[in-house]
Amino acid sequence: MSAAVVRIEDQAEKAPAIEVLGAPGGHNIYVGPLVNNPAVEHGALINLLGIDQGCLIPEQGWRFVDPNLPEDATRNALHIIWITHDRSGPFGNGDLQIGFNSIFLGNHYANPIHTTDKNLGPGTNQWFTVYTDETLVLLFKPFQKTQG
Repeated sequence: MSAAVVRIEDQAEKAPAIEVLGAPGGHNIYVGPLVNNPAVEHGALINLLGIDQGCLIPEQGWRFVDPNLPEDATRNALHIIWITHDRSGPFGNGDLQIGFNSIFLGNHYANPIHTTDKNLGPGTNQWFTVYTDETLVLLFKPFQKTQG
């Protein structure tokens, strides 16, 4: 079995584009209030059905930061991406989940140094490999809106 590929492309002034390839059990995308606040952010939670139910991929997160803000600013992140497993959703059977949020202009998320998330630095409007192994390839293309 080849790895599932999840591609998330943040876009200016419209909803992000999400593409999932190689998920034999299918996938679903949640865009409700747990990951979307129309006043400050957009995001999604992508469930890869039947993938990594044994939770071998560690739960973890990453953040892209605004290059125009100090590295030690309390709030300087523009995008958050994370991996978790569905233990309470529609099936609760440990399906792999990919989540992300992108903040709207005028706001910032907490600096990665104040979280357990890894700092991916400033985005470059290019595809970035966030995570890869034999089960999952996670790619993110941030729309790098500098807000400083």
